Amino acid sequence: MKEITQKQIIEWQAELDLQKQKKLQAEQVLDETNRTILMIEGGIQFAQIALKKNESIGQQSGTVELGQQSKTAPSKK
Repeated sequence: MKEITQKQIIEWQAELDLQKQKKLQAEQVLDETNRTILMIEGGIQFAQIALKKNESIGQQSGTVELGQQSKTAPSKK
C-alpha cells in the first residue's frame, strides 16, 4: 500500500509540475498578446489624431487660401 501511495504522489507531483509549466507559458503568451494589443491600439490612436490634425490644418489652410484669394482678386482688377 505504501509503495502505491508513494508512486501516486510522484505521478501527481510530475503532473503538478507540468501544469505549472503550462500555466507559466500561457501567462507569457498572455503578457505578449496584451503588449501587442496595446501597441496596436496606440498606433490606431496615433493615426486617428494625425488624421484629425491634418483635417484641421487642411481646413485652416483652406480658409487662409480663400482669404488670400479674395485679397488678391481685387488688386488684379
